[in-house]
Order: sequence, then C-alpha cells, then structure tokens
Amino acid sequence: MELGRQKGLVIGEGKGSDVSKLEALANEHKISLRGLTYDSANTLLKLVEEYTEVVDVEVTPVNDDPGPDAPPEDIDDADPF
Repeated sequence: MELGRQKGLVIGEGKGSDVSKLEALANEHKISLRGLTYDSANTLLKLVEEYTEVVDVEVTPVNDDPGPDAPPEDIDDADPF
C-alpha cells in the first residue's frame, strides 16, 4: 500500500483509502484486487514498481526568432578583433 501511495495510486490511509487508481491498473492487466493470489499479487507489485504517471502537456511551437539579446550571426569567430 505504501508503494501505491508513493506512485499516486492509493490516496489516504487505513480502511478509508481510495484505491480506485490501483484497482484500475490491476483491471487493465486482468488482475482482481478482491481475488488476489500469490502470483497475481507479485505481478501487480511488479506493475506498481514500474508504474510512472504520464502528464499531458500542451505542446508549444518553438519560436525561431532569436530575440533582441541574441548576438549577431555575422560575427567572424576566427578573427574576433
């Protein structure tokens, strides 16, 4: 349960814990939390260990304009003087 909390799959403590995310992960892999066997518990533990939450972000296009603080491109690096 502690690993589930660390991964954000279990919220709260004790009997009042929200395990809906953990249950959804288990169900995706055809594992029932209510009917866990030794083998399915080990499989679920491995899944939780490998679990990482994917965050959706808005993609922003990169601006090719260097801006006013950028050095001019016509500077000759070979002879700086």
